[in-house]
Amino acid sequence: MNSLEARLEEYGRKPGYGMSSRCMANVALGLKADGNYPHDPDDLNRCLQLIKAVPEVREAFPRIAELHESWKVLIENWDALESSFLEEAGDNWCKSKAAHRTYQMMKDLLKPTRGVVQQISEGGFLINLPDDFLSRMKTRRRGR
Repeated sequence: MNSLEARLEEYGRKPGYGMSSRCMANVALGLKADGNYPHDPDDLNRCLQLIKAVPEVREAFPRIAELHESWKVLIENWDALESSFLEEAGDNWCKSKAAHRTYQMMKDLLKPTRGVVQQISEGGFLINLPDDFLSRMKTRRRGR
């Protein structure tokens, strides 16, 4: 089971396989990707675990970055995000169950993409809503 496809398939059977890591795997295999990206340290950890299990996924970073602006900014800052996460939480959360600095870094990086409709290279669309979108909608509904 040495082929990239077989190893990604094997990894995909593990529990906790997230949508953003599945997106990365699909791009690495040249398959259609839905554009899901890591939104928080939990998602980031699943992506890091995928790369740890199948390092060749990193070779697909340029193609992953082409999916849309959110992936682009994350890939451009991947090494810093990975270092921050590993320093703060350790490999697969072995040091801590929280990664506040990493989460803040992710939010800061992704903030310019919030509220922007992005076309996914595969032909779909991704709408990044502002962080406070749901709370604003609840407030508006209560005001009616």
